[in-house]
Amino acid sequence: MTRFPVATGLERAHPTRLSILLLLLIVSGCSVKPAAIRNTESADRWQQHSAAVSALRVWELNGRIAIQKDKESASASLKWQQAETNFQIRIFGPFGKGAVELSGDESRVSMLDAEGRSLEADSAETLLQDYLGWQVPVSGLVYWIRGIPNPRDYVQNMVLDADSRLQELSQSGWQIRYKRYQPVNQLQLPARLELLNRDLKVKLVLREWEPGA
Repeated sequence: MTRFPVATGLERAHPTRLSILLLLLIVSGCSVKPAAIRNTESADRWQQHSAAVSALRVWELNGRIAIQKDKESASASLKWQQAETNFQIRIFGPFGKGAVELSGDESRVSMLDAEGRSLEADSAETLLQDYLGWQVPVSGLVYWIRGIPNPRDYVQNMVLDADSRLQELSQSGWQIRYKRYQPVNQLQLPARLELLNRDLKVKLVLREWEPGA
């Protein structure tokens, strides 16, 4: 593996809250300082890989997401559609009656919960704070789910695997571990990853990537 140190900058959950948190954890929209990487052969391959993945801005994917907080845990199926900064994310699982849906862009997010209530905010972070009272950084996952750092935030640590893909990433108070990749067209995209911070553990299994034009 190749390790790149980078300068740092910088109650138990009710199942309904967990279902909303699952949605909030998979939204993007915010902005960061790029990591400074030493100019090695591995770093050159990483730059080529990350540039190709960063160009993927339209996609659909299906998978599963699981979240654990203390002794509470929940899991659900996931369908995510992304078109530039616009997204629609649906969670199907044991969280009440029917699916939970989150949609929006970088300036506005709306959420339709399992009881049919509609909530709106300027960002996923605002929804999280106003409606759940939890402060969890959620803006990075649209990048992390593709296997690249959020370019709008400092990277504390980054480890590349033998193929110059992300193996570990520390950013925004989260540690992201990449367990497996899969070939998608000419790209290598994550198939399994874990996100950890001091309160939560999130697992994502991404079964079907469908890149758009």
